[in-house]
Amino acid sequence: MEIIAAILSVAKKGAGKTQIMYRANLSFKQLQKYMDFLMKKDLLSVFEGNRGSLYETTSRGYEFLQDYKKIKNVLSESI
Repeated sequence: MEIIAAILSVAKKGAGKTQIMYRANLSFKQLQKYMDFLMKKDLLSVFEGNRGSLYETTSRGYEFLQDYKKIKNVLSESI
């Protein structure tokens, strides 16, 4: 879930594969696997920009990020 959150965070305003790969600290093989999964789940979309394909977090992806942050906060609270 941490990797998914990292990818979706980078893609909030639109990003290319290379940018996502470096910012999320992934290999190209890992990136491709996760991006295919995220697009199938409608968390990430692709569109053609001036410089090629750009990937952007969908509204469903934003919901995932909000839920992920809530869960992370709950788990990080001291007992």
